[in-house]
Parts: sequence; C-alpha cells; structure tokens
Amino acid sequence: MTNALATRALVALRFDEEQRIGCDGDCNRTWPISEEMQWCQDCIHAHFDEECSQKIQQNALPFSVCNKTHQFLHAPRMDESLKSLPQGMVPFGDEVISFEDWLGRIGKDYVRLGN
Repeated sequence: MTNALATRALVALRFDEEQRIGCDGDCNRTWPISEEMQWCQDCIHAHFDEECSQKIQQNALPFSVCNKTHQFLHAPRMDESLKSLPQGMVPFGDEVISFEDWLGRIGKDYVRLGN
C-alpha cells in the first residue's frame, strides 16, 4: 500500500484532477482519475473499476486479456492531502520522501540488475 500511495501522489502531480479514465472491462464506465481503481501490472495501460476487477477474479470478463493470475495494484481514491505535498515529494508510510529516494527504494525492492 505504501507504493500505491506514492504512485497516487505522482498521478496527482502529473494529471489534471478533472481528467477521466475508462475501465478496460465490459462496463463502459469512466471516472475521474482521482477515484479508486485497479491497475494491471502485467498488461499495458489496463485499469479496472471494482466491479470489473471482481469479474476478472471470477473469470467472468469475456474479452479481457487480463486474468486472475495477473498482479493488480490497488490505487486508492486520491485524498486532498496529496494535492498539498511539496513539489517532487511523495508519501511513503508515515513520512514524506523525495521522488528520487522513492525510486531508490523501489530499485532495492523490485529491480535486480544483472542476473
């Protein structure tokens, strides 16, 4: 959840809160980018609302390349406090750290260079 909040803060910095995003499921729903969503980490640019995310888990989404074996990042609803963060800073647990520090922590946890 710590990385999800940091990611959500970066979205707040990069996108206009009025920008809308569409569900890649079968509901044809769109919502403001600040709302809760599920991002598939295995597919490119695939986001789902809660209903379609549940359909994926039940193998009930008829035409999606996503499936329940994929990893999903739950992006919580963006709250007002994220909008007031200093430029280049992201929330991380109980602290606020620089974007560069956050990338370094992700690198240690997720990126392996070499073999």
